[in-house]
Amino acid sequence: MTSLALFEPDLDKAGPAASSSGVPAPAEVASADALESFRATKHKSLNFGLGVDSTALALAIINDPAAFGVAKDFSDFSIVTAMTGFEFPDTISDVENHVLPLLREKGIRYTQVARAGHLESAGVQVLSDTTNPGKVFDRGQWTLMDELEANGTVPQYAGGHKWCVNCTSDR
Repeated sequence: MTSLALFEPDLDKAGPAASSSGVPAPAEVASADALESFRATKHKSLNFGLGVDSTALALAIINDPAAFGVAKDFSDFSIVTAMTGFEFPDTISDVENHVLPLLREKGIRYTQVARAGHLESAGVQVLSDTTNPGKVFDRGQWTLMDELEANGTVPQYAGGHKWCVNCTSDR
């Protein structure tokens, strides 16, 4: 599978470029080799982690599919999110309010998956697989916290993260 990485170090030397739609040109968001490999792939998929970088890349592809070698009707493109069960509520809300409407409008296939259990043999749980997404599922049967607790570890954050909307201090 081919992946595109945002903000490759060597892209700073390339200088600014814009696509026909005014959004960042593909050269600004992916290395040349990764972009060519992505364009050449028969079916293209994007691992959408719900963060800033993958959202920027998803929007760039949606706004100018031809620049990424994606069919105008998005029939050769899909987006997949592997849910950890640890997304911030505002992240879920932002994706539901701003990204999912675009996916529905364009008819882009969006699949959400999660681990189905502790062992790899439990497989993957498909939470949603549709071209008409309306909800971001915040968790599946087995979450990242389940995994951490089973292994006797804890999540580690480097300052600034809030655990809940009502919390007033970092943990």
